Amino acid sequence: QLNYLYATFLCFRYMWKMIRSFNTSYYDELDPEVRDKIQHIVVMPTYKEPVELLIETMSSVSNQTIAHQIIFVVGMEQKTPLQAEKKRKIRERFGTAFKALVFA
Repeated sequence: QLNYLYATFLCFRYMWKMIRSFNTSYYDELDPEVRDKIQHIVVMPTYKEPVELLIETMSSVSNQTIAHQIIFVVGMEQKTPLQAEKKRKIRERFGTAFKALVFA
């Protein structure tokens, strides 16, 4: 019975730490010098998705506070319909929104 009591205590202790961590922004706790070195890579594979859907998805990412640290990779199949037009529209809309915008 002592084991159950100890396990219950550990469970509550873990839950308390977990709840506290939800209210703590890891990003804000980082040293600003280290924080600026962090880069994120977002890969979005596409094929026949309409360009409006791609722009809507990329807008969600570009609205993030760390968008300037994101390298956004748009993966398109060689046979993607209207590939050149999609690339042009995406470049026009998000040309400077990210650290880099790459089409693959």
